[in-house]
Amino acid sequence: DEEIYILDLFGMTKQVRTIYTSCKDSKAQIYLQNLDNVHSMKMENLNAAQAREYVRNYLSRYGKSLDSKGVQCNRLLKSGIAGVVQLLTYTLNLMVRFGSYEEIDSYITELSAVKNERELYEILIKNMMNQFTKEDDIYIFKRLLITLISVDKGLSESEILDIIKPKPIQWSLMRPYIYSICKKRGKLIRIGSTICKMVIRQMFKNELSEVDDKIAEYFENMLSG
Repeated sequence: DEEIYILDLFGMTKQVRTIYTSCKDSKAQIYLQNLDNVHSMKMENLNAAQAREYVRNYLSRYGKSLDSKGVQCNRLLKSGIAGVVQLLTYTLNLMVRFGSYEEIDSYITELSAVKNERELYEILIKNMMNQFTKEDDIYIFKRLLITLISVDKGLSESEILDIIKPKPIQWSLMRPYIYSICKKRGKLIRIGSTICKMVIRQMFKNELSEVDDKIAEYFENMLSG
């Protein structure tokens, strides 16, 4: 759950407002609740009409659309993620980048069966992985994901590249998928969803230690250098 906070900037002017969002029970929410001149609104889930319009508008920004009869959209809207803006955005973002767009119908069928956030991330990560056919690309992509769940505060793009060392062409192909599930604060990139991190950790549990060793080696070299 998220809440929106509208803050009267130091109470100095009615023309300036600062808008923040925070997750329920987070440190940010506690801090914002204790400020003066702050008003809060809870972000509600989308109703069916709002979700339908959101899907149409989001895809049209990229010159994409679902079938003209609305069958695909109806199936997507019946899923357990349709009303949740963040989850719906993740889904549409991956659909926009879907490598084999002619197979989107089977992808939507799979998404329409989603009941919760964990199942969604399992499908998202699996479909991201399916975009790569070369073993080396799959190897690198998995390690990029593991790196991002191994450092809670996040890493800069340059740190990620120095640790995993993807080829430039690999990074250019993988970067959009990485950013589709990440948040950026300043120079730091991090996966914000605890559930997404849990899914990645479970999917690649046998490879975590190898990446952890790479990260530890990288920062040890930074300190000693």
